[in-house]
Amino acid sequence: MFIAGFTDADGYIGSTEVAIYDSNRPLLNEICSHLKNLGIKCVVSRNKSIWRLRIRSKESINIFLNLIPHIKIRPPPPGQTP
Repeated sequence: MFIAGFTDADGYIGSTEVAIYDSNRPLLNEICSHLKNLGIKCVVSRNKSIWRLRIRSKESINIFLNLIPHIKIRPPPPGQTP
């Protein structure tokens, strides 16, 4: 699944949010639209010089994780906060 690979490469999955980062806003908007069709609440916003898709509600995070079961929640890299 494209979203799983994209999240693994350019994203963060924590207990309180899922975030995917990219410079291509239209791509993140398309992914967000697809996720909304699956019942996941998400938003695309500016994050410094790039764009970020965020999923913050616990229910939406659970739906996302159930759709992509092999992705695990992980802590942020050292020196970074979600």
